[in-house]
Amino acid sequence: MPMNLYTDTKQILQLIDNPFVQLVDTRQDSFFNGYADDLGVKGHIIGAVQFPIEWLDNINENKLEAFIINKGILKNKEIILYDSDSERSIKFFHILKEKLNFPCVSVFNNLDQLYKERPDLFFQFPNFQYFVSPHWLKKLMCGENVDQYNNQGYQIFEVNSSLIDTMPDEEFNAYDLYCQKHIPTAVYLNLNYLEDKDTLNITDHKTVLNYLSQIGLENQKTHILYSRNPSAAARAAFILKWAGIEDVRLLNGSIDAWEKLGFPLEQKSNISNKTNIHVSKNYPNETMRIEDGRDIYNLQLENKIKLVSVRSWEEHVGIKGGYENLPSISNEMTVGEPYNAIWGFAGSKIKKMEDYYDPDGSYRNPHEIAYLWRTQDITPADRVAFYCGTGWRACLPYFYSLILGWENTCLYDGSWIDWQKKKLPRLDKKQVENKMRPDNLNDYL
Repeated sequence: MPMNLYTDTKQILQLIDNPFVQLVDTRQDSFFNGYADDLGVKGHIIGAVQFPIEWLDNINENKLEAFIINKGILKNKEIILYDSDSERSIKFFHILKEKLNFPCVSVFNNLDQLYKERPDLFFQFPNFQYFVSPHWLKKLMCGENVDQYNNQGYQIFEVNSSLIDTMPDEEFNAYDLYCQKHIPTAVYLNLNYLEDKDTLNITDHKTVLNYLSQIGLENQKTHILYSRNPSAAARAAFILKWAGIEDVRLLNGSIDAWEKLGFPLEQKSNISNKTNIHVSKNYPNETMRIEDGRDIYNLQLENKIKLVSVRSWEEHVGIKGGYENLPSISNEMTVGEPYNAIWGFAGSKIKKMEDYYDPDGSYRNPHEIAYLWRTQDITPADRVAFYCGTGWRACLPYFYSLILGWENTCLYDGSWIDWQKKKLPRLDKKQVENKMRPDNLNDYL
C-alpha cells in the first residue's frame, strides 16, 4: 500500500496547529517524557499523543480499534506518525491503514531536523527524570553516557516486603524470588524495615537511615528502584526521598521489561558494605506527607485540601475492604472511605494499578493521568493528598504529580487504616450510591 511520507519540516510546521491533524509519537516512554533519544530529540511535539508499538502485542485484537480511538487517534483526522526510528512508525502505519481502515495516515521521518529548527515546539515534563527505561539503565551499566545522570555512581535496588508480597494465594517468598533472578548488582531492599509494623506508616527517620546504611546505600549516587509488586518500588522511592536521599528513580516496566528485552539477570545475593549516610538538616521532608487523619480532616473543613483515593472502585464505593487476603490487615480494615474523598483511579485490587499502566506494563504517560484527574476535578491548583489503604498505592500517583510539575501534593501516610481507627467522619454513601466507575480510557484486555 502506498505511503504518504513527509520529509520536509516546512510541511509539518504548516500542519501542526491544524485541528484536523493528529500527531502520534510511536517512541518509547522515556523519549516522549523528555529523555534524549538516539537522535538527540528531547520530549515530544506539543499536542502529540503517544502510541509506542510495544503495546501492540498486549492488546486484545477485538479491543484494538477502540483502544486506539481512546488515545485520540481518530478516523476523521489526518494521522501523522513520527519516531526517531521511522521503521517503528511504518509498522503502526500498516496497522492503521490495512487492518483498521484509517483513511488518512502519513509518516514524518525528519524528527531530528524539526527539533534542531524548532526546539520550542517540543515539550518535556518538568521532572521526567523520575522514570527511567531499561535501555537507559543498560547503557549506564555498560559505562555509556546517558542523559540526566550526575556521574557520581549508581545503585540498583529490588524492593519488596514480606507483608504485602507473601500473600496466602501466592506460593512464593519475595526474597526467594530475588535470589532466583534479579538485575545484576541489585541489592534487596525490604520495606518491612522502613515502616512501623503496627501502623504501616513510615517509621522514624533514624531507623530509616540506619537500615539504608546497613544495606550499603550511598547518598551521592543515583538510585534506581524496581519491584515485582507495582506499588513497592514507588513506596520505597517515596520513603528515600522523604528521608533525604536526593537522586531516586523508578525503573519503567520493572524487571519484566528488562527480561523481555533479553538483558542479563543474575542469581547471587548482593551484599554491600555498611555506609554512613549524611543528609541535610532539612530532612526528613515532612511537607511530603501528612501522617494524622485529624490534620487532613481539619484542612477539609476549611476547604484547603482535596483527599484523593487511590483504592479500587469497589473499595471506594464500599463494596469491600480490599485486604481480604491479608488477615493481619483485614481484621483492622472496615469498609468505607474518608469524608469527602475523591476517587483518583487505581486498579482492580490492592496489588493492581491498571489505571496507571500501559498494555506492556510500562507507566502511562503523565498527560493521560492528568486528564483522568481533571475528570475528577483534581487540578494542579489544588492542594492534594493521595491515600489508599496503607499508603503504598498512593505513592505512584505522588510521583506522577512531581513529574507533571505539580507543586502542592503530598501523601496521607496514615491512609484509610489510620482514618477508620480514629473514627473520623466517613464519606456519605449517597455521594457514591449508584455511581458508575469513571472510564480509565485504558481497556485493552
